[in-house]
Amino acid sequence: MAELSAGNQRRVQFAAAVAADPEILIIDEPTNYLDLDTTEALEAALAAWNGTLLVASHDRWLVAHWSGPRLHLTSALQDHRPMTRADEPRRLPRRGDVHETRTRIG
Repeated sequence: MAELSAGNQRRVQFAAAVAADPEILIIDEPTNYLDLDTTEALEAALAAWNGTLLVASHDRWLVAHWSGPRLHLTSALQDHRPMTRADEPRRLPRRGDVHETRTRIG
């Protein structure tokens, strides 16, 4: 695979992941190194995905064209300032602050 371009390596990686038919598909920056035609094909493939899909992307085109559910995560670092007490409500709760429900399986 080393002789393939970065875009072709990405295509092979995606094809291998999809061929494995996982229940959960986690993809980080899937459009890196892809041309527009391939990005559009990827968008269609992701829209047709029947399993659970988690995509992390900064690609504004993909985000703008995404039709599925989305969770937008931000942080104080995004706006280039340190976190202050005023930001406390935005923080995720600490483990001890969350009521946990455990279910015994089997």
